Amino acid sequence: DRAKRHLKDWGFTELMTYSFVSKDLAEKSSCGAQSMVRINNPLTEEFEFMRDRLIGSVLKVVAENQEEAVESRAFELANVYTPRQGEIGRAS
Repeated sequence: DRAKRHLKDWGFTELMTYSFVSKDLAEKSSCGAQSMVRINNPLTEEFEFMRDRLIGSVLKVVAENQEEAVESRAFELANVYTPRQGEIGRAS
């Protein structure tokens, strides 16, 4: 919480994105979807994988809002998910 407070005080905007990502975003922002935790019964294809890093979600938000802001400084401090040994590609 202290880090978030300082970043906000310094003019950064906090991003809050979903932990779930699509296969397309997983492929673009990771070592490939095959190394990520996959949800067995996702609600939609857009929420099929659990992100293993934040960069994809952050870049997606920046791209979607690029025309809205002349200059922006943003951050996200959130969970990422990595499979345990033998659990690559599956989750409940």
